[in-house]
Amino acid sequence: MLLYRRRAHADRSGNVAEPDGSGPIYAPFFGSGAADFGQAVICTGTITHAPRMFRLDAYHMIETGRVFPVCGNTWRMLTETRFAPQIELIGDFSTHHGIFEGCGMVVPFDRNVAGASSGGC
Repeated sequence: MLLYRRRAHADRSGNVAEPDGSGPIYAPFFGSGAADFGQAVICTGTITHAPRMFRLDAYHMIETGRVFPVCGNTWRMLTETRFAPQIELIGDFSTHHGIFEGCGMVVPFDRNVAGASSGGC
């Protein structure tokens, strides 16, 4: 889920999450589970506030130039928003591989996250 934040803080915060809202602004298409369709993205480094790493939320920290596996919902969030031109896409929705374990069930900017994801949701 993508939370919005104040534009006035965006330039100063860079990759630091500063959620300003209390709910998602993008409705999940595949429900609350993270459907694995074998998709991945590569951040091109052209996002102004995130030249080295794009932090979508606490679980999606996408390093520039690295292949990052994503679920169907994250794929849609990236391809159907303003971020689409800055993201290279790999895959489609032709094969469902199940659900990514433990993904999509908590608040996206949870401050108690143990570590960054290497992808998968």
